Amino acid sequence: MKLWERAAMGDPSSWGAKGELVEALEPWDSGVDFPFSSFPAEMVDQYPDAKFILTVREAGKWADSINKTICTFQSGPKQTWFMALLNTLPFGPFPRFVEQYPMMDAIMAAKFRGVSSWSEMCASREKAMRAYDEWNTYVKTVVPAKKLLVFNPKEGHGYKELATFLGVDEPAEPFPHVNSTSEFEIIKTGLMFAAIVIFFLVPAFLLYMLARVARGVVAPSGSRKSDAKKAR
Repeated sequence: MKLWERAAMGDPSSWGAKGELVEALEPWDSGVDFPFSSFPAEMVDQYPDAKFILTVREAGKWADSINKTICTFQSGPKQTWFMALLNTLPFGPFPRFVEQYPMMDAIMAAKFRGVSSWSEMCASREKAMRAYDEWNTYVKTVVPAKKLLVFNPKEGHGYKELATFLGVDEPAEPFPHVNSTSEFEIIKTGLMFAAIVIFFLVPAFLLYMLARVARGVVAPSGSRKSDAKKAR
């Protein structure tokens, strides 16, 4: 997280032959999505033979999609109540979620025009759309045309375009069509259930058990007298 954050802030130790981020990326031949995709100009300089794929869609649909998915995880006006609770937990993936927020905001402020944080972009559909369109234009400007594939599934792009661009064989199976928003809703439902169990059902069960123990230790006085008579 800190490596990406420092790279966004322009730390010169991130890049170059011995750059911290370059060494961290050494085991991999490719990368996808945020934060990797936020450094196209630096990647062009660092890896001049690399190829780049820019996946595009209509800006409004992208803005609506992030508001139903990423924005509900981020701290800010769209964050769900259960993520706010889960992010207080010191175990599982939740500390990592909290750690990534400053990194993501640093990248937004440094790389995207007109927005200074994810929460700001999530709060305004217009800002999100404008930032998205300007980003796509920026990528097309800094990446040489012969090294860039603008990939749009809505225009029928699929394995053929990808395979031709990458110089590999086209897979035999059909190109997958998935609804990531629907998949994200399943994840959100699971997280909401986890929050209900951890923060409501488990405490309620423990209070119930404590109440039962307390009733057993402090029995009513009438019961104690009855028990004493039986003993005599």
